[in-house]
Amino acid sequence: MTVTISLVIIIALVSYFFAKQLHQYRLGLYALATIAVFVEHEQGNYLTYGFVALAFFLVVMYTGALQRGKLRKQLAMVRAEWAVVGSLLLIPHFLVFTEFVLDELGLWQAPLNYWLGVIAGLMIVPLAITSLRIVRKQLRYPQWKHLHRMSYLLYALVALHLIVLGNQRLPFYLILFGTYLVMRLFTWWEQHNLRINTRKSNQKRVG
Repeated sequence: MTVTISLVIIIALVSYFFAKQLHQYRLGLYALATIAVFVEHEQGNYLTYGFVALAFFLVVMYTGALQRGKLRKQLAMVRAEWAVVGSLLLIPHFLVFTEFVLDELGLWQAPLNYWLGVIAGLMIVPLAITSLRIVRKQLRYPQWKHLHRMSYLLYALVALHLIVLGNQRLPFYLILFGTYLVMRLFTWWEQHNLRINTRKSNQKRVG
């Protein structure tokens, strides 16, 4: 998982220092990701194992759990772009393992982690599509926000997909998603208290 963590750090640093440029040239990012999908057909590499896509989704996931500040602001500027890129880079992972399941096991003998991955993949589709700026403009913000609350269920499915594998990376996955859960709950609690204090302050002014 050293490569995945290294990719996360690189993506985060690039996002922090070049957020405006990445956002401006997002179509180029999508094009590069699409080329990677069509060019990459070999089995057994970081892309087909899903590690590259995971790195992008970890940046997207953890951005939402960060406290308000410059880091979160910079990463949030390209959060939608990385969600789309990560979704595109999942395609080789899905195709390679679906081919393996069909050839070696049979669809109805596929392991639990495969089906968890399929469900997560189906959930990613509407989230990725509505992360595109041209689509998001067609939605009212409450509609978009309601749909993207599915992201939390998606994160849980991805966590289960990886944990059910039960391989040597299990401790890493538990730490990874456990840390996110703690951070997200802490951020939610802070936001919740802020809303309560703001409401009380407004009531005092009215009274």
